Amino acid sequence: MIGQFGIGKFSSLSACQRFEVWTKKDNFVATVTFDKKEWEKDKDVWHLPLKIQAPHPKQRNGTRVTLAGLIKHFKISDVRAHLMETVPLRAPNFSVYVNGKRLSSQYIAGKKIPFLEGTKFGTVYGEIILVTSSSSPKEKSGIQCKVKGITIKRDFFGLENLGPPAKKIYGKVIFCYASGSFVNSGDCPSFPPG
Repeated sequence: MIGQFGIGKFSSLSACQRFEVWTKKDNFVATVTFDKKEWEKDKDVWHLPLKIQAPHPKQRNGTRVTLAGLIKHFKISDVRAHLMETVPLRAPNFSVYVNGKRLSSQYIAGKKIPFLEGTKFGTVYGEIILVTSSSSPKEKSGIQCKVKGITIKRDFFGLENLGPPAKKIYGKVIFCYASGSFVNSGDCPSFPPG
């Protein structure tokens, strides 16, 4: 449910003329296509053609999003970097491919400082990594704040005042479930009460 964080599924229309979502779950297979030109013909009528299809035995469960008629130019490396931050790549039974290549979280070598804290908002855990090698990871430096595996913010939280050494700080903070009112995430460890 990426849309719950304000990342609209239709925001892709600023980048293309048409997008298609194909999905399969067991014996259900369907494709929905949004064509900007067709929609502009009659904006008062909201109709997305949903085409139900027969499942093929070799098709696996999953969802594929295809953008066509690109309006903007994208570097594949930028698309991959953006998706690596905005989708939960470590979620179980979930993977993302860009042009046939699977995305995976980048391993960053360095001194890892793990933490686990119980707060009134729920469990907060993660790790800060101080890069010890001279080579910089491809990932942007900073500490990622993640909810349900999705980066909602990257910040230094005042550590940028360290100057150049701040460029060697990487990390993630993961916010977990609290009292039925925050976030329920299977990634979260159990935190003993009290």
